[in-house]
Amino acid sequence: MSEPWAAERDLRPLYDDLKKIGERSHFCSVATLLARAVYDQGRYDEADALAEEAERTARPNDIHSHIVWRGIRAKVLARRGDIDAAESLAREGVAFASQSDFLHSHAEALMDLAEVLHLAARSAEAAAAVEEAIRLHEQKGNVVAADRAWIVREELSAGM
Repeated sequence: MSEPWAAERDLRPLYDDLKKIGERSHFCSVATLLARAVYDQGRYDEADALAEEAERTARPNDIHSHIVWRGIRAKVLARRGDIDAAESLAREGVAFASQSDFLHSHAEALMDLAEVLHLAARSAEAAAAVEEAIRLHEQKGNVVAADRAWIVREELSAGM
């Protein structure tokens, strides 16, 4: 997201209201979106707490939420230096996504894995994950997300 602060501004009141009334069917989805917005602002501990909350409240059939909370928590773990646990969780998210027809979620799970691999100084593997994400975004016709992923791919290439 290019303006995560704006996403947080819009999501925070909805999150607070849903939490206050104990609503669960939409709460988890809002929590994962808010977790991503907070993560993208560099507030990793708060993002982890939100992702953990999403993990606790996700229904078994809420595929998207299960993919997203894993990706957020994996990236936080990687930033804390727990690369093995981070990679395991990120790959779990990718595997979960690959069993669905949610191409965008699958591509985003691959982008999360790429970030974990990049933080582990494994840029070639990260680039491969990004390339697969680009393929899925293009297959879906999501040109904007594919373009963002290409930028990440180019940044990884420059750092190799």
